[in-house]
Amino acid sequence: MGSYKIRTGHIKDSVVAFGPKATAIGGSQYGETSAHDALAELGKLAELIAAHQDEATDAEYLQQSVIAAKEELAKKRPDLSSVRGILERVAGGVVKGGVLADAVMKIQALLAHISF
Repeated sequence: MGSYKIRTGHIKDSVVAFGPKATAIGGSQYGETSAHDALAELGKLAELIAAHQDEATDAEYLQQSVIAAKEELAKKRPDLSSVRGILERVAGGVVKGGVLADAVMKIQALLAHISF
């Protein structure tokens, strides 16, 4: 049996399988469907904030925050922690249990399926 040296450099978004009948599935885990859905939901959330200003503290700030989150998520390699942070601030500015809070929770659930 021969000897092998394995060297790895940058292995992000890579997979390796060794041995007989070994298989590997991988690549980027960026959930394009989830990202697309989250972008659409962010657009709806901005509209909801405008329509339900009585359920939000400082609706203008929240709307600008949602737009910033949408712009970040639309990037080729978005900073998901930034988007999550913005959504946490938005969630803090909406009345719990209302339609706006439900929309924020839906977007946060979609973001859970997106990673790099």
